[in-house]
Amino acid sequence: MLRWTSGAVALLIILAACGGTPPSTGAPQVTLPPLPTLPGGQPPGSLTPDQALEDLFPVEIGGRPLDVRSATGESIYDLFPGGDDEDLDDLLAEIGTSFDNVSTAIALSFGPGATEDEVIGISIIALRVRNVPSANVLSTFAAVVQRDEPDTVLGSATIAGKNLTTLAEPDDARNPTYLYAVGDVVFMVGGTPELVTETFTKLP
Repeated sequence: MLRWTSGAVALLIILAACGGTPPSTGAPQVTLPPLPTLPGGQPPGSLTPDQALEDLFPVEIGGRPLDVRSATGESIYDLFPGGDDEDLDDLLAEIGTSFDNVSTAIALSFGPGATEDEVIGISIIALRVRNVPSANVLSTFAAVVQRDEPDTVLGSATIAGKNLTTLAEPDDARNPTYLYAVGDVVFMVGGTPELVTETFTKLP
């Protein structure tokens, strides 16, 4: 389960990894967590979007526009190809819901940083589960991750006045996944620290 989330963001669902390159200069090293790869090539009409969920995302982060995509119900499988369907089914069972009540959205942006060799980026995933408080979804997800990956470090943080839950691998505690419950949505955010901070200043 942690492979969906740790080090970056992973939906309360899936994460496909893509690496970042730390600066090679004398500046402080920043290692990017893995960033999800936005899928492409789905057949037209294969996704049933949730526009209201997409509208909660910032328009841009770090001066770069965000490409937000969303899906509802079982079309989530098309938004996150290559994931473990059984893991997702198990998670929804733990939450006590079904695909009929679920939608998710993902946005990813990365590019060059301040130096030639630096890559910076941000990944944002949101999960909406209708009729279930987002705080319950967040706590259930965190508990499932810790059960499946006992070494996961669970913590807390405050960014931009928002109270967050953090999930991290023991050897990468400086690059946690940040979980944020608001309304009926859980956001998962990971990436370059300054972009993470900017993201939380722009989320609801």
